[in-house]
Amino acid sequence: WERREAHALRRAVFCEEQQIFEGDDRDAIDDDAIPIVALSMLGIAADQLVGTVRIHQAEPGLWWGSRLAVHQDFRKIGALGATLIKLAVSSANA
Repeated sequence: WERREAHALRRAVFCEEQQIFEGDDRDAIDDDAIPIVALSMLGIAADQLVGTVRIHQAEPGLWWGSRLAVHQDFRKIGALGATLIKLAVSSANA
């Protein structure tokens, strides 16, 4: 469900809101990319996916991050996007 919701959030941000892509923002990179997500928690259960970024290895040792998206209702939480970027960088380094 996380992968499905990450794509839905990206579509909402990049296609509907920003109108960068028409219809869908998926590309060939998604076949190999690792999605990283931020979840809103309701008690001990995940309530909603609120942010995402993807990372992929372009060549051995060279990683790229892209498609950073944060749900509109959670953008006032300034650290969310930055935290996703830090997590993407540390995940790629690992």
